Amino acid sequence: MALGAPPFQEAANVVTLRALAGRLGASELPLFITGEVGTGRRTLAGAIASARACADTKVISFSAFDGLPSQLRDRSSRPVVALVHHLHALEARGQAELASLVRDRHVRLVAVGAAGEGDLAADLNALVSATQLLLPPLRDRVGDAVQWADFFVARAASDLGVPKVTLAPRTLAALASYRWPGNLTELESVIRRAVVLRRADVIEPWDVGFSEPLAVRPLNDAVEEFRMAYVLKVLAHFGGNRTQTARALGIDARTVFRYLAKTKEET
Repeated sequence: MALGAPPFQEAANVVTLRALAGRLGASELPLFITGEVGTGRRTLAGAIASARACADTKVISFSAFDGLPSQLRDRSSRPVVALVHHLHALEARGQAELASLVRDRHVRLVAVGAAGEGDLAADLNALVSATQLLLPPLRDRVGDAVQWADFFVARAASDLGVPKVTLAPRTLAALASYRWPGNLTELESVIRRAVVLRRADVIEPWDVGFSEPLAVRPLNDAVEEFRMAYVLKVLAHFGGNRTQTARALGIDARTVFRYLAKTKEET
């Protein structure tokens, strides 16, 4: 199975990228995984870092917001694999030091960053620009939203100990057509919520946040329903005074009473 890949065949562009990541990951070249938030950058980078580690090489994972950890600066130790999150956030001095450690082959760099987070210092950028991998957003992965949704449903059901749950065909169609600005992270959150709050073992579009199905009714019934709701709303505005309500609406007070009586019958 390719690095960080799920147990199903992904879109062709993602398969190609994972294959490239596997080949580059087998080398000591610095790698920089970028893309939108929620695309799976951390998972892929973590898989590469783990693959690079061996019996005498440890992985040091850290956020660039915290600066370079002291373990990286110990050049007397064996080379280490540095898994860096938010690479752009590393201050200029830290970037220069990291670049030096990478050039001296003391650090085998696997870094993660989001598209548009900022620019890297020239020396560090020169090291990672040739091996930067851009994970495509979910909207650009043909067919992946449906496959990931099925995967997330099965995992959520297993985690929560609930009976087998499936997605209705129209739900899958709705998921496939949505653009998912939060990518896989958003999709999994939506699916897990739907599994928790499901109304049945088959998840419908409205269970995942899409519109409720339209209840098509005869036009006269729909108009009458609107009339009654509006009359009752105006009646509430006038504190239940049927005479004032009828005068404001230009109707007979008996009509107001009829709608009020009908409401009581239905309740």
